[in-house]
Amino acid sequence: MADRRRRPWTPCTLRTLAALPALAALPALVALQVLAPRPAHAAEVLGVHVTHDQERFLIGMHIVIDATGPQVFRALRDYADMPRYNPDLRAVRVESTSEPDRVRLFTTVHTCVLFFCKTVHQQQVMTATANASGGILQADLVAQKGAFEGYGRWAVGPCPVNGAPARLPQRAPASQACMDIQIVLVPVFWVPPVIGPWLVRRKMEQEAQWTSRGLELIAQGAAAPGVANPDR
Repeated sequence: MADRRRRPWTPCTLRTLAALPALAALPALVALQVLAPRPAHAAEVLGVHVTHDQERFLIGMHIVIDATGPQVFRALRDYADMPRYNPDLRAVRVESTSEPDRVRLFTTVHTCVLFFCKTVHQQQVMTATANASGGILQADLVAQKGAFEGYGRWAVGPCPVNGAPARLPQRAPASQACMDIQIVLVPVFWVPPVIGPWLVRRKMEQEAQWTSRGLELIAQGAAAPGVANPDR
């Protein structure tokens, strides 16, 4: 077992709480503010939930995007475009495998929570399963010292019609998609005790906004917005 006490975070923590697409990246991989004006039909984060179970962070996110499921899933699989909407992602490299729907993804993420910052070099295996209404992206994180172990799952499909959340925008079902994200992260490094579920949720809310807005624009065929990270 890795000695997690040997890697104190430098003052200024944690973004691959998600790239995992994120993103990160992905696996990754998230509302303090949106850094660009939002049109009437912009992506909306319906909920972000974080719990802490011993050493694991359990993260759930629900997002609605103004694009079709197949468009969103194609954008989600475009790993090389992740830096366009993920301001904490410093580098990404995609390595093919013998299976056409599976790649090995190498990311470098620099993130901050409060006054704690850390650079994470993460390796993950991404498996994409497309279907007529969207698809499922699975990220299996490769455990290594100084990074995370765990997994992420992004399910893209039509938004529910009956029993939909009250905040779900009233749009034509064919023109929108919902994305359900489940992430389990186990840091293989020392984490300051002050970094608990509340702070992680705040960070994930911020990243969900960045990611959903960027994915929406890429899915619609527009250029993703340049976003600045206020935590840097």
